[in-house]
Amino acid sequence: MGSLKRNDVRTRGIIASKYGQRRTARTGHLLHNATKTIVQLAVKRREAIVLGRYPGHTLSLP
Repeated sequence: MGSLKRNDVRTRGIIASKYGQRRTARTGHLLHNATKTIVQLAVKRREAIVLGRYPGHTLSLP
C-alpha cells in the first residue's frame, strides 16, 4: 500500500478490504485444490472419506 497517495481512512479501508478479499480467495483456492486431490485419490483407490465434527473449528459440519 506504499503507492497510496491519499491519506484517507476510507481509501485505506477500501484497499485493505481488497487485499483481505484476495487473501481469502487464495486460501479458498488452496483448500479447494487440496480437497479435490484427496477426493480424486479416494475415488481412484475406492476408499471412503469420513467427515466428522470438530468443535470450535470454523468448517465443522452442522
